Amino acid sequence: MLLPNTDQAIFERGFSVPDAADGWTRSEITVNLRNSAQIASVLRRSFDGPPATVGGPESESVKWIEAIDGDSAATAVGDAIDIILDDRDHAPESILVATTSSQLRDQLIADYAFSRWEERDQTKIVCENIHRMKGLEFDHLVLVVPDPDVQEELLYVGISCAILSLTVIGQRTTAKRLHLTSGS
Repeated sequence: MLLPNTDQAIFERGFSVPDAADGWTRSEITVNLRNSAQIASVLRRSFDGPPATVGGPESESVKWIEAIDGDSAATAVGDAIDIILDDRDHAPESILVATTSSQLRDQLIADYAFSRWEERDQTKIVCENIHRMKGLEFDHLVLVVPDPDVQEELLYVGISCAILSLTVIGQRTTAKRLHLTSGS
């Protein structure tokens, strides 16, 4: 079975959805089975995503940390990682730090000894650009968005990678877009 999202750019490059006459079944995703309830709620409120399952797992946390630039974002990443690793006792390989900027990604890798996707192992936290993580899942996502003008599609892809906890680090305007702060 193929569950395509026809809003994705691949369909603009000539790919077409397989036809039912060829034995394919077309189905619409009506319930979010990927993310915990609170994360699914963020996706629903902000991007009209499908609702969470009734009685689905609860999130450990969904929060926003304000950062006005790359340096304050980098500091906030360290604080968020400390909470996930030390206070909640989760393994490094269950965490993704996703960014919208290669420069910030490289800074975080240097500052915290994170790894790129190709270099991952059980002792390292993966830090990558959101573009590269599309379709993957991590228990814990730290989404670093210092640019308030980031495209909605990119935010959706990033947030949808989170299963149990989501921390968004960025400016207040991003938090408002995601309904993570009052005044949105």
